Amino acid sequence: MNKKEKQLLFIHAGSGISFLKNEFVSCRVMSNQMYLIEDVLYFPNGEVAVEGVKNVQDVKYFLKVTTEDVQIIYGLEAEEHIRSKFDIEVYDCLYVVSDENGEKQLFSIFGELIAKNFLNFDVFGFSWIDAPFSNYIPQWYALNVVDSNGSTIWQLFKNDCLIATSKNSFRVNAEHSRYATTGDDGKFSIFADNSKLLHKELDNYVEIDNILITKVGDVYEIFTIDDENFNDKSIWKGCEQKLLSEIYIISIDDVGDACIDDIINN
Repeated sequence: MNKKEKQLLFIHAGSGISFLKNEFVSCRVMSNQMYLIEDVLYFPNGEVAVEGVKNVQDVKYFLKVTTEDVQIIYGLEAEEHIRSKFDIEVYDCLYVVSDENGEKQLFSIFGELIAKNFLNFDVFGFSWIDAPFSNYIPQWYALNVVDSNGSTIWQLFKNDCLIATSKNSFRVNAEHSRYATTGDDGKFSIFADNSKLLHKELDNYVEIDNILITKVGDVYEIFTIDDENFNDKSIWKGCEQKLLSEIYIISIDDVGDACIDDIINN
C-alpha cells in the first residue's frame, strides 16, 4: 500500500464512533464525553456542536468553550447551558455570566441561577442534596452587593438562606458551621451559623482541623472547637515566645507551623 493511501482509524472511547484520517490530528475527549478534533467540538453522538474553537476549559462538571465571537457553557450531559458574547468566568462548580450592562449572574453546574446583580463573590463549600448530581449547591457563599442605601456590603448565605451581612468580607469554616468577619476596628468576631457570638475582638486567628488559635494583643490562646458551637474549650494560653517554644500542632496536612507563622506575622 502506498504510504499516502495509509489511513489512521480514530475511535471515540465514550461512544464508539470512529473516523478515518490520512494523517494524525489533535484529538481531546472532555469529561462530559464531548470531543474536540482540531478546532471542531463534537457532541458524544458525533454531531458538530461548534466550529472555530479557540479554547476549551474542562472544569469536570461543565465545559467552557471559546470561539472568536462567543463563549458557551456545556453541562454534565453535554447539554448547552448558555452562550454569551460577553465574558463567562468559571470556578470549580460555578460560573458567572456578565451581560451588556456589566451585571453578573451566578449559575450552578446545572445552569440554575443562584444569584444576580452582585459585584463579587466567595464560595466556601458545597453540599449534595438528595442523590449525587440531583442538586449540587454552594453550602456557603458570600455576595458583595450594593444595598438600598448605595453602600457596598457582603451578604453571607448558607444553603441559599441569608444568615449575616457585613461591611467586610467573611471567613467561613464550613466543616464546623461557623463564620467570621471584621468590624470597623479590624477586629475579628467569630459566630456560629445561627449567628451566636463565639469569640470577639480578635486581632487574628487560625483554625487547624478542630483547633482554634486566637491572638488578642500579645496573648495567644488555643481552643478545641465545640462541634455543637456552644462553648469552645480553652486548653492553653500564653505569649508568642511560649507559643513558639512549647506548642506543636499535629495535623493531617502538616500545616501547623505555617498556621502559627501566619497568626504571628499577619
